[in-house]
Order: sequence, then structure tokens, then C-alpha cells
Amino acid sequence: MFLSNQLFAYGTLMFREVVPLLPNHIAFIVNGHTFPGLRQTKDNNHAKGILYSEINKKEWDALDAFEDNFYERPPVKVYSQKNITYLAYIYET
Repeated sequence: MFLSNQLFAYGTLMFREVVPLLPNHIAFIVNGHTFPGLRQTKDNNHAKGILYSEINKKEWDALDAFEDNFYERPPVKVYSQKNITYLAYIYET
């Protein structure tokens, strides 16, 4: 199931303790910057994050403006209590 109003967030967008994991991804510090990026890996890594739901257009616009065009926002399959596909800001090199 894919819901476009769901977000898997990590790094600076995390504000509470989290349980969900994004498989085959890793969070890292972007070279020359003080913020993290998230990228897919072929290893069995898992990125910890937080899940936001029911995000409306105004909230997406604010998140997109904060993240700028530095990231892509593809759907990703998250391991959580419910296996749902969320969107995530992924660093594209």
C-alpha cells in the first residue's frame, strides 16, 4: 500500500525516539555540510527514523522548502508495525 501523505524522516526531521527502520539504507553526514543524507546501500544496513502521517500539501511545501532540491523524495518500504510505503528524502549524488 502506498500513501502519499506519509513520510519516513531521519536526521534533523526527527524530534522523538523512534522505532521504524528503513532497510538497505544508511544515514550519513554529507561532505562539506553539517546535515545528514540518506542513501540506499547494498549491505544489510537499516536507517532509524520517525514516521509522520496525514501530511497535507501546505506541510509538504514547507518540508520541500526546508530540504530544498538537494534531495529526491521517492517512495520507500519501511519496516514498522505496519509495512507501509512512505516517502523519504533521499540524497542523490
